[in-house]
Amino acid sequence: MKFSVALSLRLKALMEEKGMSFQELDKRCKLSSSTIRTILSGKQRTVNLASIMHLSNALGMSMHDFFDDDLMTLENLDDDRKRK
Repeated sequence: MKFSVALSLRLKALMEEKGMSFQELDKRCKLSSSTIRTILSGKQRTVNLASIMHLSNALGMSMHDFFDDDLMTLENLDDDRKRK
């Protein structure tokens, strides 16, 4: 699975778990609405750590907890180096 897809799925699951709408995440997060939408769509090819930090803060959790999920393990993520 591509990281962008795993990130999208993880973010959607956390929003659902916390009962948080897009509007609420948008209000709490220091990212633009369009950036959040693109990340949620799974089409954001690269996401920097600062963006993930803003998302995890908006969700009221640490980055460690954000990444603490089977979706985010190396076994589940594609290795882009193999594609070249």
